Amino acid sequence: MIRVLDRSHENFFAFEVEGVVTKEELEELGNRLEKIIETYGTLHWMCVWKSLHYENLRAFYADMMWMFRHLKHFGRMAMVGDSWWKKLLVEADGLFFGEKYFDLSQTEDAWAYVEGK
Repeated sequence: MIRVLDRSHENFFAFEVEGVVTKEELEELGNRLEKIIETYGTLHWMCVWKSLHYENLRAFYADMMWMFRHLKHFGRMAMVGDSWWKKLLVEADGLFFGEKYFDLSQTEDAWAYVEGK
């Protein structure tokens, strides 16, 4: 499930991921984010990563392809998680994509980072 967080505004977007994520949910999120990119040119985002299970390989593929197609429009990116392995994965991924990891206890710091404060 993907849930948009209320604090999202302008080109600062935050969402939470928990449980099974479907291709349809990812497409809906992608369409919303594309509208932000069209309006502002740059998207700064934060993902609160509680758990994530792609419904199937198509959902995973759609997610990765969307990310690669829009990477040039990403500004500050924060992944908020709750485990050492998520931190390790985001730090390794950050070498390519530039995400920054924050622990759940640092959610306010993640917002400040995404908003450039």
